[in-house]
Amino acid sequence: MIGTIRRRLRSRTPVAASFAAPILFIAFLFATNSFMDAQSLTPAQNADAELGSASAALTMFDVDLRAGTDDGDRLRDAFESQSPRFGMALNVIDFPFFRGGLDGVYYTEKDWDRSPPTRQFSLTNGRWPREAGEVVVAGAGSTGVRVGDEVPTAGAAPDLRIVGLARTELDRWPKLLAGPGTWRRLAEVRGSDGAPLRAFPTFETTQDDAAALIEGINRAVGSTVRAVSGEGPAISRAAVGERVRTRAELEAEAPRLWTVQSPLSLWIPGLLALPALLVMGYVIVAKRLESSASAAMAQGVKRRDALLAIWLVPLPLIVASTLVAVAGGTTIGYATAFLGEGRWGYSVTNVRVPWAAIEVSAAGVVLGLALGLAALRDRIVVSGRRQLSAGTRSRLRSARHLVGVVCASITLWQVLTLREPSGAMALIGLMALTAAALGPELIDGLLRVMPRRTLTQRLVARQIATNRQRLAVVAGIYIVIVAATVGMLTILSSEVADARERQPVSVPSGDVLLDSFSTPFLKPDPAVVAAVETVPSIKRAEPIQFFLIGKRGVNPSIGTEETIGTRDDRTGVAFAFDSADDLEGALGAALTSADRDLLADGGALVINPDLVRVARGQLALIDKATGRGVATVPVRIVDPAQTRWTQAVPFVMLRATAQGLGMATTPAAMLFKDISAPDRRAARTALRDKGLDPRSIGVYEKPAPIVPPAAIVGSVVLLVALLVGVSVLATRAQVRAMRGWASQLTRVGVRRRWAARAISRQHAWIAALSVGVGASAAVASLAVTGARVQRYDLVIPWTLIGLVIAVVALSTILSGKLASRQLEPTER
Repeated sequence: MIGTIRRRLRSRTPVAASFAAPILFIAFLFATNSFMDAQSLTPAQNADAELGSASAALTMFDVDLRAGTDDGDRLRDAFESQSPRFGMALNVIDFPFFRGGLDGVYYTEKDWDRSPPTRQFSLTNGRWPREAGEVVVAGAGSTGVRVGDEVPTAGAAPDLRIVGLARTELDRWPKLLAGPGTWRRLAEVRGSDGAPLRAFPTFETTQDDAAALIEGINRAVGSTVRAVSGEGPAISRAAVGERVRTRAELEAEAPRLWTVQSPLSLWIPGLLALPALLVMGYVIVAKRLESSASAAMAQGVKRRDALLAIWLVPLPLIVASTLVAVAGGTTIGYATAFLGEGRWGYSVTNVRVPWAAIEVSAAGVVLGLALGLAALRDRIVVSGRRQLSAGTRSRLRSARHLVGVVCASITLWQVLTLREPSGAMALIGLMALTAAALGPELIDGLLRVMPRRTLTQRLVARQIATNRQRLAVVAGIYIVIVAATVGMLTILSSEVADARERQPVSVPSGDVLLDSFSTPFLKPDPAVVAAVETVPSIKRAEPIQFFLIGKRGVNPSIGTEETIGTRDDRTGVAFAFDSADDLEGALGAALTSADRDLLADGGALVINPDLVRVARGQLALIDKATGRGVATVPVRIVDPAQTRWTQAVPFVMLRATAQGLGMATTPAAMLFKDISAPDRRAARTALRDKGLDPRSIGVYEKPAPIVPPAAIVGSVVLLVALLVGVSVLATRAQVRAMRGWASQLTRVGVRRRWAARAISRQHAWIAALSVGVGASAAVASLAVTGARVQRYDLVIPWTLIGLVIAVVALSTILSGKLASRQLEPTER
């Protein structure tokens, strides 16, 4: 009988549109899961990325191998001569290779015939290097270069010749693969900090015998290092054994999948949105089939059979559509990952089963179907049987209170054990569920404070009291969705703020700052100055000279520069300038006449007030090397825009003032003003052509756009859409509940506008209550997270939260007005 009723009801209503939203949401879950999990290495790939074709390896960073000597070759010969299964690579970090927009690469030199690199690289053009001076450019560095090009070495040796281009299989970092003997033929090579670069060895073996590798390393290092330096082995045998990396260890250390590292990113929105969307679909279907179901029950069909028949109407469609959504979402996710490989995605794409999406979707669908059946029981009733018995109501109330107590207990435990920011969403969800479980009590509290002076106000309060249970369910849904939305918005804003904070501060447009890799207290390298001054406009310009205040020294305990500072400032340096005009040009901000007068009278300008403490307009200066006071000077606080050189500078003054106080002034950075964009680019090109690092000077660089995580943005959009959907459906349900009352009023001449206003106000009260509680629960959870988790700044986006509240309010008003049109023409 149930099957017959289901087929008849199915023929009377379309159901596809009603369940389009949850099906699309399932596709979104699988697309997100597939895309994110595809971009992580498998255990075997994680081992290949470090070991290549080797079975075990050890990198010894504490063995320095100088350029221009045969130290590296002698160590390689001593190691490789012990076994044909042994191989040694010579590595250099930040090798000065500046072609194709690169600012330095990872240099590796070894016998590539002896140790084929096929697990890490694939040759796209040319051949592998065999002789000294031959290199292959791999990864991002291969863009814009060709086989036969030369790599400038800034006069350190004959230029290196590119004999091949390769693609990195497991990452996209640029690398320079050199033939054996190349490091020996190079003279002194300097890194980005100006210090000579040192190579370090990596010892490898292709046999599964770590003990043999350890013995071979000790023999080679012991004999070679003793011969070179006259000392014994750099490290003990036990230390060598502890630092050997085997393939099994690296496979066990493979990074966890994204859905494993951040499981709540799918579970929270999935278990909130998917059941709610399915319930909405059932409510719509029930509304369309209510009259048919009532007619069937009037003809003797049992209520239970009618309920099951309506519940089964969309079930085949849900199952079939879910399978299509699973296949479509997974395909879209992997297609996006493969298309974005090496561009917007990771350099490797691995196909994996989206278990997280399967689990979330299964749990969400089961929960949604169960809640959908409950929603049908509330709507499809037999006359006189809508009210539950007193015993049933008591049991439901006890169960609800038990859920609230359990959620509150788990919330307290979560607060006490909270250590990571990822726990914020779990805390928000628990607090929101606790508040939602107390929905009827919240409605009772609302009724106590609602005004009842006018007829409309009394009517609104009476209708809320009459529909208390149903409105409590609506309020609970609102609370959970609003809390999740606020939480997602906060996480999104925090991620964006953190990414923006990490972005490097640029130099103002038109400036060229010679600051030795963002260390303006260092004097620029004469080779850098000579290369930059090959640009005619820069050579003609008169630079602004920076002077470091105090003698520069290094504190061995903390490894920082010690110069003149204040008793309260953090690590930083202060600068002096020849004139107020130079200081104004360096700051890029106009000085007032009061600022200039203060500088002329022996004062200073504080440009980072967070770094110092100014007492009554005075600043006490000390020698940070000795801790002795130097002088007390009058100061004014200015607030220029932060640039590349001002970030850690507490104050500035004139050079004459510093010298008058007996403080040394040492030439430091140089700044050229009003240089055109083509000439700024020409300056960096001149550095590259000379084999120098273009980062040694600062020019204006447009910050990269910050792209928020797609999963979070999509979840926020879906949650806001869900809020609007709940608002519309709840308002329409309220119109349905009041239709009989409104019909009577309109028949006696009361305007439909008044009835619509009364309906909108009811839902406005519920929305205001639940939005306030949900937002408060989320903000309180985030405040607790910010207090409990150190070194993590949560940014609460009040503007976006206000926008969400405004969207809810607007949708409530509009849906109330539109839903009131459901009154029949005879009722108007």
